[in-house]
Amino acid sequence: MNPLDTLIRQHVVPVMKAAGFAKRGRIFRRAAPNGDHAFLHIDADAVDPEKFVFEVSFWMVPLPCWEFAYDLGDDSGGGRPVS
Repeated sequence: MNPLDTLIRQHVVPVMKAAGFAKRGRIFRRAAPNGDHAFLHIDADAVDPEKFVFEVSFWMVPLPCWEFAYDLGDDSGGGRPVS
């Protein structure tokens, strides 16, 4: 297994799941009761093949931006990008 995926499974998943985040790949997402969304993304960075480097990105998407970017009217509840 990839060392980053092992690190995520052992150290990140338990904390993020306990905090109410859902996991998809290396992205964790949580929707607040008011509709705002929080995301945490962990990704490998191929800086040096001799070293294991990764980056963590965290961002917030307020409800008005979420509604602008996604069509929330579909039955899946997951939204899809608006074209």
